[in-house]
Amino acid sequence: MSLEIIPAGPDVQDEILAAAKETFRIHRAATTGGKERFEDSDLQVFLMDALTGSARHRVFAARSDAAFAGYMLLTAPEDGSTIAFVNDIWVDPQHRGKGIAPALLTEAIAAQDADGWPYLAATIADWNLASRGAFRKSGFLEWREHGFTDVDKPIHIMIHPGKGLGMPNAGQRKPWIYWACGAALLVTALAFVSL
Repeated sequence: MSLEIIPAGPDVQDEILAAAKETFRIHRAATTGGKERFEDSDLQVFLMDALTGSARHRVFAARSDAAFAGYMLLTAPEDGSTIAFVNDIWVDPQHRGKGIAPALLTEAIAAQDADGWPYLAATIADWNLASRGAFRKSGFLEWREHGFTDVDKPIHIMIHPGKGLGMPNAGQRKPWIYWACGAALLVTALAFVSL
């Protein structure tokens, strides 16, 4: 099997949008009992911005033996922030268990190192044990849980500190939580990894 992680281009745009919609549907059903939080069209606008050259958002595609196998949406820190986000990561069911999610996360960590981002974060639903495991195996640490009033179970905020850094201190938590949760909700109502 040959595996390639590349910046996503127009050739995989339709596959990424379809995968994101499916991820959003599954996540919404599992987390909120199917209640709407954001419109699918909002997700499409956000991903299209990323796919058409946004300075802050990057989309990477995974190809396994030249076939589309997954994608990852990465968001650089806002001005004044120290936190970048893995907003969404998805692996095609036919390609799960072949190292694609770890390869995508390795690409995210390489971007963190290259761009000097102090922290790389993701929010992951409590029920998504496979996702939490994949992030842990890639060097992310569980920072804390956070809940929302209309969600039955908490989300887990996972962080990959930059080289030589520890976890954020207590003084960094309050603004961090609101930005982390808001950014993740904007994309897919929470980051979701299907391995």
